[in-house]
Amino acid sequence: MNAAPDAAAQLRDALLKDTVAWCAANSPYYRRTFGEVAQGFRGLEDLARLPVLTRAQIVENHRDLQCDPSLPAALQHTTGTTGAFLQIHRGAAEQAFVWDFFAKQLEDNPPQGLRPLYLNLINAYHGALTGMPSHAYVLSAGVFDRAQAQQARGLLERTYDLPGVEPRVSMVMGTERMIKALTAYLLADGFDLAGSSVQVITLFGGHVTPARKRLLGDLWGATVRDRYSLTEMFGGAAEVGLGGPWVFDLHVVPEVVHPRTLQPIDHGIGVLLLTALYPFTQQMPFVRYFTGDLVEVVEPASALGGLQVQYVGRLTRSVIDATGDEVKPLLLSGPLYEVLEAVPDLA
Repeated sequence: MNAAPDAAAQLRDALLKDTVAWCAANSPYYRRTFGEVAQGFRGLEDLARLPVLTRAQIVENHRDLQCDPSLPAALQHTTGTTGAFLQIHRGAAEQAFVWDFFAKQLEDNPPQGLRPLYLNLINAYHGALTGMPSHAYVLSAGVFDRAQAQQARGLLERTYDLPGVEPRVSMVMGTERMIKALTAYLLADGFDLAGSSVQVITLFGGHVTPARKRLLGDLWGATVRDRYSLTEMFGGAAEVGLGGPWVFDLHVVPEVVHPRTLQPIDHGIGVLLLTALYPFTQQMPFVRYFTGDLVEVVEPASALGGLQVQYVGRLTRSVIDATGDEVKPLLLSGPLYEVLEAVPDLA
């Protein structure tokens, strides 16, 4: 039981050293800001010595941050709703690596029985998405207007005859706003959500309160899975149970820091930082990226299983007292949203 966390930490440590070396060698911005810390960088134990990177700094130093000036294979972007609009370059080399890496994992763990049939709710909020191999056979639909929502309903109602694939859709996945929009449309259209073949709803993107996730699960009669993700980062975290702690992917390094001092903390409330790891991210890797999300430490990085956190809200939408060594929450947006959603007259 002790080998897995040690192996995970060793992998992150090794990839972090490669990441810092790659950034210092290829990015004028990182070469300038890392300074002497990059020389003889010792991995995770030296991470806090590197500067924190904000979205404003990325926008201001967009060209100098790039480690590869070649034509990007894909342009992705943030929505700009929580800060300056930001474009991220994804290179052909990193996309090829990501595909090969996860394809090899699937090859080593072939599916048993029929391949699952998934419905992916496509969105245009973040530009060209990074392609990922999957055991599943994936159908796509939009919900931007009534015609697209009707098409999505048709896909859910249809029984398929595809070789080696489940006959009915068993999972619906999409951003939280797409899932909510489709659910609302189907309810208004008289669709029997609980009577459908859907067994799993997978959310990603914006914050969804535990109460709203429980409601989605009850309406669909399905298990709800939530993933923490940002356009700026390849990789994120998965929630363990509704309202449970978030466990981070191996190909990102998470930290929690004090919002004023930016010093690492191992308990209490702070701001989540994420570091993208080479070679999963190559053209524009973000090191110690300031996500702006407030989290509470559930398990510190030194614990068995690594850092686990509880999401408590956006920094810009919360009221906190950060004058002392420990953050005192006064009004956190995460719990506030849950309270407001319980009031029927509030949208």
